[in-house]
Amino acid sequence: MALSKEELKINRMKLQKAGKLKRFEYDGDTLIKYNGRESDLILPNCFSEIADGAFEGNFYLRNVTIPESYVMIGAKAFYKCTCLKTVEFGDRVYSIGDSAFAYCSLWHLVIPKNVANVGKLSFSDNEQLRIIEIEGDRVWFDRETFRGCIGVEYMVLPKNLPIGEVGLNLDKIEIQYK
Repeated sequence: MALSKEELKINRMKLQKAGKLKRFEYDGDTLIKYNGRESDLILPNCFSEIADGAFEGNFYLRNVTIPESYVMIGAKAFYKCTCLKTVEFGDRVYSIGDSAFAYCSLWHLVIPKNVANVGKLSFSDNEQLRIIEIEGDRVWFDRETFRGCIGVEYMVLPKNLPIGEVGLNLDKIEIQYK
């Protein structure tokens, strides 16, 4: 269940009082910018959106967990986070913006069932990406979502999910339909 605006505000006030939001810039329910150096980061459960470019170019991040309170990830949110190897999405994320995770080092990607839209070039140029799992059958992939992901070997897809021009040579990838 998604958190209400009031619940997000209460969580934010508690975290702020405890000093746990010092490295974050925010405006209401939107996480605007992260100024930290953690390699393993669990985002605070007090925002619903990640703004465009919020983590762009952060070379400290290796693993990110996006909790249940988040529903939208902006364009270039994690763009060129070149050390980012894993991202764990909360089940409430429904939109991933253009180039949100382009030029990272993801190797295994699970797109949750509630994601409805994955923007253009969202995961492009993740050359180390080997496994893609798509849980939902109503997700729309924009053009070239995975362009430059030359290492993909295996995909798990719902059997009735239409996949168009997503930037992968599907003839060279082992696909399991569920």
